[in-house]
Amino acid sequence: MSLKYSMNGKIQGLIFSPKRDIIKKIMICCAAERGGVMYCRLYMHTGSSREGIVKILAKHFGKPKNISVSDCSFGRFDICIRKNDSFHADKLRMYPDGFLYYEYTAEVDIYEDIIPTANEISVILWEAGIPTVISCDEEEELNRYISEL
Repeated sequence: MSLKYSMNGKIQGLIFSPKRDIIKKIMICCAAERGGVMYCRLYMHTGSSREGIVKILAKHFGKPKNISVSDCSFGRFDICIRKNDSFHADKLRMYPDGFLYYEYTAEVDIYEDIIPTANEISVILWEAGIPTVISCDEEEELNRYISEL
């Protein structure tokens, strides 16, 4: 496991081996549990469609329940995947904030097994060839989870 820290000591990047069923590659801004629900924003770099991303998640989490045109529920979490209005093919290569310009964003509310579920989502997408960045509110829960690995 390799950790990259920012100037303020927050974890900025993690690289794990997927063979151990943990995060393959992910940049985490921060993560926290909030009233039993954790809100996250995902940034995904892919030429696939929204439907293609949902199919990848469905292979692991089962068929989603459609809440609206762009929202679905997988039981443990709800996800709303949209094209990123800020997408920019040149800016997505900028370090360290290029992920803000990836093709898709998703809003995710995680209800059960919060940090492990965020990890699963990331692993599934990375293994499908979709670089994914998860940005959340705080880092306390994430730090506890990582220290227990």
